[in-house]
Amino acid sequence: MKIKYLLAAVVLGLVFLYSACAVNAQSLSVADQIKALQEQIAKLQEQLLALLAEQKKWVTWCHTFNVDLRPGDGGSGTATETEVQNLQIALEKEGFAVADA
Repeated sequence: MKIKYLLAAVVLGLVFLYSACAVNAQSLSVADQIKALQEQIAKLQEQLLALLAEQKKWVTWCHTFNVDLRPGDGGSGTATETEVQNLQIALEKEGFAVADA
């Protein structure tokens, strides 16, 4: 009878040790997966920041012109001065060289 109890105790001990090792191995595996995911998240965040920086270069500029402009408009302190400046900005964004008058 003692041998059966001893054998059962040894088997239970081995099962316990095996399960502890399996849990430990699985924990390491999960830890490795977490580390890999964190590295991937960091890389994706870097890519996102690069894309956002690139997008800032292409931010659109828009202005609605509500004033009819004529040659000679744009004197200092006039309402059309701002409109002339906005026209110059629009022309520069389209690739035209604008000389200050």
